[in-house]
Amino acid sequence: MGRRVGGNFKGLLQRLPDAVADELRAELNETGRMILARARALAPVYRGKPRKGRVPGTLRAALSARVLEKGLKLKVGIVGKPAARKAFYARFVEFGHRIGYRGNRLAKQPPITARGTARRLIILRKRKAIRSSGVSPRPFLYTFNREELYRPFQKLWGRAISKAAQGAPSQ
Repeated sequence: MGRRVGGNFKGLLQRLPDAVADELRAELNETGRMILARARALAPVYRGKPRKGRVPGTLRAALSARVLEKGLKLKVGIVGKPAARKAFYARFVEFGHRIGYRGNRLAKQPPITARGTARRLIILRKRKAIRSSGVSPRPFLYTFNREELYRPFQKLWGRAISKAAQGAPSQ
């Protein structure tokens, strides 16, 4: 069982000097712009026949980035209810789906009589057959790894801790 070390992160953010909070906010905005630019470039545009309520470019237009001031959180993607209503299908595009395809409706299968490893292999092959039908994922938002995202903040946190240790005036 893990144990919590330290205090509340929000409390730590509130105790940060104003200069550090402003620097962190600026870095979050910069990171948000970078992620948003890549997501908009990778987001697919609907090119099929016109359908009721579907306009090409809705998914790209619904993408946005916002830094929440109070907790200094960065939100990138479909932010807000109106955008979520317009682009409700974004999750299906991002992660793929197996909805409404003839390939995922399997007939009643005979019971598996094999035991042990052979049984597991048969089950895995059937599962793979089900998964292969449907729409494959087209990731556009989750294309960064953690190291890539955290790199600019490592230096910033080092400077913030040294400023706090020197006794920089807080808010």
